[in-house]
Amino acid sequence: MNATATPTGLPARVPPATSTGPLSFSDGQALLLSDLNIRGAGEPGRAPFTGVRLIIPHLGVDAPLATARVTDTGQMPPPPSLTEIVWYDFSIWPGLGGSPGSGGNVILGGDAIVPSGTGVLTRLGLVSIGDYVKMTLTSDATLCYRVEFNKVWDSASGDFAQVVQATPTESVTLITGAGTNTRAVVWGRRADCSDEPPVTPISSVPPTPVPPEGHYKLHILAENYQFTVLEGATVPKGIHTVDVTLDLRDAGVEHSIAFFDPRGVALSFTDPVKGPATVGTVFGVGPPQPPGRYTFHCEVHPQMTGYIDVAS
Repeated sequence: MNATATPTGLPARVPPATSTGPLSFSDGQALLLSDLNIRGAGEPGRAPFTGVRLIIPHLGVDAPLATARVTDTGQMPPPPSLTEIVWYDFSIWPGLGGSPGSGGNVILGGDAIVPSGTGVLTRLGLVSIGDYVKMTLTSDATLCYRVEFNKVWDSASGDFAQVVQATPTESVTLITGAGTNTRAVVWGRRADCSDEPPVTPISSVPPTPVPPEGHYKLHILAENYQFTVLEGATVPKGIHTVDVTLDLRDAGVEHSIAFFDPRGVALSFTDPVKGPATVGTVFGVGPPQPPGRYTFHCEVHPQMTGYIDVAS
């Protein structure tokens, strides 16, 4: 682990072309050091992740869970799509994070981008004290957490390691990612599921959103110094934004992936990250970008190249 690195927080995702801008949490209360200190400090649980879905009954959210490893650079990869929530593996960071059912502070992140319905955690700021957050596991068991604070945090200031500090009692922290440094941070301790109060979802909040029209999912595997497009090799007409998930399987090998339009103009790139890891990025293929062959390659290993075709 890089001794000088500290976790940098869930990075901003570029808003899609249909977005009117980043979600604002300006009406919320600021997250203070006193809020974090009241949780106490403990040892993180370390165990294989077995979560399947995350449910926030008050918001009508029922979303699939993905995983991402926080590398020695401290970078927290963005969610692989707008509709998935990520559990962050802090196993190489002593004292940070945790694992569901094994203790510590279970760190989860998801996108929050306007307009309404884009980004699974867009309405996280509406969670109330006492609301339950529930996680289903591969064993069919359910873990429950009771919300104790919902605050606003500016990721451009403050020590993010304090936000993801392990707690003495197992807890969960949910953090939004969007096209802004402002985050909603929700925290709560493990609770007895039988104590959950009756819930009526907020009527103005739709169920977990589906990918918005004009978005397209691209899934790329990087393994044995080769790229394989698992999903999305041919992008149909009418797509304006490609949501990319990169599975980097080469253990201990650093990759940095760049994407280019048919004219050779760079559209997006990922920060250098060592595998195994799952990272995400987005880029636009609608006007003014032309149809044709879009290429991608690893800037660390130039022999690794690939492409997708975008219909006219």
